[in-house]
Amino acid sequence: MHLARGKARKKLWEIEDRLHCGIIGSCLTLEELRKLYRKTCKGDVRRINDYDIHTAFVGAASQPVPPTRLVQRLLESKYRRSIERYSGLTNSDDLAHQWRADRVQGQVPAAYWAVVSHPKASPELIREVHGEVHMLSHLVGASQRADLRRLADLEDESRELTARMSQLKGSYARRTLEKDEQIASLTRELQATQQRLCVLEKQVEEAANAALGHGHVPGTRRSQRPDPTAAQLTRRAEQAEQRAREWETLAKGAGDQLMQLQFRIDRAERERQALEAHIETLLSDQGCQSCDPAIAEKCPRLHGRCILYVGGVSRQMPHFRALVERQGGTLVHHDGGLHGGRARLAATMAGADAVMCALDRVSHDATLRVKRFCNRYAKPLVMLPSSGLSSFAHGLHEVAGTPSLPSADNGAEA
Repeated sequence: MHLARGKARKKLWEIEDRLHCGIIGSCLTLEELRKLYRKTCKGDVRRINDYDIHTAFVGAASQPVPPTRLVQRLLESKYRRSIERYSGLTNSDDLAHQWRADRVQGQVPAAYWAVVSHPKASPELIREVHGEVHMLSHLVGASQRADLRRLADLEDESRELTARMSQLKGSYARRTLEKDEQIASLTRELQATQQRLCVLEKQVEEAANAALGHGHVPGTRRSQRPDPTAAQLTRRAEQAEQRAREWETLAKGAGDQLMQLQFRIDRAERERQALEAHIETLLSDQGCQSCDPAIAEKCPRLHGRCILYVGGVSRQMPHFRALVERQGGTLVHHDGGLHGGRARLAATMAGADAVMCALDRVSHDATLRVKRFCNRYAKPLVMLPSSGLSSFAHGLHEVAGTPSLPSADNGAEA
């Protein structure tokens, strides 16, 4: 759609210079800039870093030179649908309303270009849109750094757990082999003792028969005297059986410890995979809108759900809220009764579609109330083992995998 003469949309070189950095950095990916750079410059583009390429295009953006015209054509083609949607708006109020709606939906790059190039966008609106995009880049950068640190910690922990598990497996195998050898030895000793007992019993029987033949009456003092050899062998047999039972108990304990360690490794691996999926989404310029399909399949889809997060640390909420909004949902936080707010918890749960509860930073009373409420009204509930980012990311995947349910009508009884 073309506007009437005198109302044409602005070209890139007609836009204020202070906006060029945000347009180049937010509306185009680094791969797209490298492709344009290959068309306009000679030499091996692989030897030029991302910052130099970004700086080159920003510096040329104020003039209608060939590189700038290539960028202009790419922006017009890439965001054609958004440009057509904004072209029918005739005042800044309508533009502002459409911008805020697109921002909530995660269509920031397309909406940003459509607004700053629109002839009816007022300086105040352009300043507001530019400021929000600028601060969003800071928030995403901080979140990425925190995620990368947590991912590195998880990888270190995974390596430590794997090494410890390998050691335990080796120790368990050695102890099992020793136990088997000990049991085999004790079994052989027990069989030999039983054979010797049989021989002694026969000897006792023969001695008793011989005594009867020589006039000795059974039950006399001589016939009642215990055989010291038989008693000693019996004690050794009992001791062998006791030692065999002790080895079996030790082997069972080692097996239980190995199962617990495997469970911790599996949980750390699931958290790492969930965190990697979120980091891959954050590192893309447009979130799930422009993700590679293989990456997008890993990302949870919240489809407008309202997530209540109970407990946790308040300073983490901006990052958690940004993650939830990036996946198409909204986040509401309650401190879990650590600083009061017990009466507000019931009303907050009533308006949520799913509840996530961090067990390490929540009161016991709030935990019981959340469980009781979610059981009564069949709301999805995810109990997080910790308030860290990895647990939160893994919990989002669990929430995304549950069916959407209507909110409870009466949450005051929780």
